[in-house]
Amino acid sequence: MAKHSPKKHEPKQAQKQVTKVDKTAVTVSHQRTEPVKIFVFLIFFALSMVLYGSTIYNGYSMDDELVTLDNKNVELGLTGIPKIFSSRYSVNEKQNYEYRPIALVTFAIEYEYFGRNPAPSHFFNILIYAITCFLIYLSVKKIFPDLHWAHAFLRP
Repeated sequence: MAKHSPKKHEPKQAQKQVTKVDKTAVTVSHQRTEPVKIFVFLIFFALSMVLYGSTIYNGYSMDDELVTLDNKNVELGLTGIPKIFSSRYSVNEKQNYEYRPIALVTFAIEYEYFGRNPAPSHFFNILIYAITCFLIYLSVKKIFPDLHWAHAFLRP
């Protein structure tokens, strides 16, 4: 049998070259482009304002007046916060609420800076709602990383 000799125009060591695949290039091409997290939060905030923004002009409701108008610790503002943590939510002749200091602290802070005005309370509730929606979004994205980011705004 004759030996195969390489052709003159081919280099002596010419063989099939195996191309290496850059793994980072492959993974980057398959990833979806995610928006910046602040953009997603702003979407949640805008939707919260559209849905609940009209409540800013409402007055206090239900037990808010019991807590804000008739609570001496709340009317002390920031100086009443230590007393809030050692007292009941609301006590009067008809009702005796249990221990709920966080709501009272928020009312005391709002009273300190805004007086007896329900509009800031309603605005901060909308803001807290938007933050809660955003934290749920981040949690779901952590659990389901392949889920497209826009699924948060779609109905099931």
